[in-house]
Amino acid sequence: MRILRTLIGMGGLLGAFCGWSAVNAATVDFNFNNTCTGSDGCPADSLSYTVNGLSLTVSAFSGNQSTKVTLWDGGIGAGGENYPGHALDNYNGVEYFKLEFSQAVTLTDVARGWVSNDGDLEIGTNLGSLTAYDNGTTFPSLTGASNLWYISAANDTCRSNRTRDCDYVKVKSVTVSSVPLPAAVWLFGSALIGLVGVGYKRAESTL
Repeated sequence: MRILRTLIGMGGLLGAFCGWSAVNAATVDFNFNNTCTGSDGCPADSLSYTVNGLSLTVSAFSGNQSTKVTLWDGGIGAGGENYPGHALDNYNGVEYFKLEFSQAVTLTDVARGWVSNDGDLEIGTNLGSLTAYDNGTTFPSLTGASNLWYISAANDTCRSNRTRDCDYVKVKSVTVSSVPLPAAVWLFGSALIGLVGVGYKRAESTL
C-alpha cells in the first residue's frame, strides 16, 4: 500500500510537471483595453493583468521619477498632462513603461495604438541600452528573456511641443512567449519518469 501511495504521488508530480510545461510553452497576448469610465484616463500608480496564469504589472516613469499610467481607447499612456501629453512621450522628459512579469518571458510584439506627430519607441530588458524602432515598423521577435521589459518613447530631444522630434504614442497590446524550459528541468522530468517505472516494477514483485 505504501508503494502504491508513492506511485500515485509520483504520478501527480509528473502530471503537474507536464501541465506546467504546457503553460510555459504558450504565447500570451496582453490587450490594454479601455476599462476607464471617466474622461481623465483613470490615472493609476500601476495596472495589473493576468492571462493564462501569467501576471503582468505595468508602471510608468518620466525620467527617474514615477508617474501615472493612464488608460484610453488608443491604449495605455503615461503622465497626467493634457492632450497629447497623456501619451507615452519625450516632451519635458522621456517617459517609459516598466513591464514586470511573474516569470521570465520574451517580448515578441508591441502594438501601437494612438499615435500623434511620431511614434518611435525603444524597447529592451536593460533600460540603459534599449533598441530603437521607428514609427510604422513592425517589431521582430526581440532577443533575450527577462521578467522585466521596458518600452520607452524615443530618447531624442523634444525641444517644443509637437515638433518633428516629439513622439506621442499609446501602447495597445504586447505579446510574449515563455522561456524554453532549461535542460535541468527536463532531466528532472526524465528522472521522475524513471522513478515511477522502478517503483511500479518493485510493486509488481511484491504482489
